[in-house]
Amino acid sequence: MITNILAYIDGRSSAENAATAAFLLATRHNAHVEGLFVRTNVSDVIPNAPIYAIDGALPLVEQYVKSSDRETAQTEQRAKEAFAQTRDQFAFAEGDATSSTVHSTANWTVVTGSPENTVSHRARISDLCVIGRSSNLKKNSTTSVINEVLLNSGRPVLVVPPEPITSVGGDIVVAWNCSADSARALNTAMPLFEKADRLRLVYVDTGVKKGPSAEEAATYLARHGFKSEVEIITPYDRSVGAALVRYAQDADLLVLGAYSLSYVCGAVLGRVTRHVRAHAQTPVLIV
Repeated sequence: MITNILAYIDGRSSAENAATAAFLLATRHNAHVEGLFVRTNVSDVIPNAPIYAIDGALPLVEQYVKSSDRETAQTEQRAKEAFAQTRDQFAFAEGDATSSTVHSTANWTVVTGSPENTVSHRARISDLCVIGRSSNLKKNSTTSVINEVLLNSGRPVLVVPPEPITSVGGDIVVAWNCSADSARALNTAMPLFEKADRLRLVYVDTGVKKGPSAEEAATYLARHGFKSEVEIITPYDRSVGAALVRYAQDADLLVLGAYSLSYVCGAVLGRVTRHVRAHAQTPVLIV
């Protein structure tokens, strides 16, 4: 059961789509939405004492602090307005649901700290976390937040594309590759299947992965009461990620199991996951 959805609203280009996706999903599952804005503490990014020893540095630091505070306040206001407008559009009541049967409510939370740690911590008491993806892949301010939530919250992340969306969770595609990661994703996403109109398991046939077939995974789902279709496809342009993006373009949710790599290796997510996250035109639930 999906009862609590956390939406990270950063006040930038991704904010509106993140809010829309959160409320679309909450409407389908009668869930509560928490909108979260993280206010950066400017003192955390100012160099320590030695700078104040430089003659004339103090006025410059004070000017920087004031400018940063103004910019943060403006960004926070944009985020709050985007969330409130979307909340009103979906006719959710303002407040915090405490009943197990009434969840069509939403609340706004502002926390001071680092976005990565704050969102990751708040996500731990949510069923999933919704984060918007910027249209600028080279300057995507939410990438590090997505990585941190995936690695340290214990919850899945719904990555929302910059393109407008009108539905989430009605037509679900699950990427199955026989691995433990895809098994975990399948199991984690089951509450979403309860309200889905269509459910598909797609296997990109590379001949590499070993484990239960997509048909066996479909049988497993059937025993849980979920009817699913099985599709076997080939890599598109020799890329598994591109094949998944292309196949799922007519769906409104793609479920994907991610695996983490050591920071020492210079990567956080697998290559397929990174490609799908960056290029999918449909919301992607990464587990």
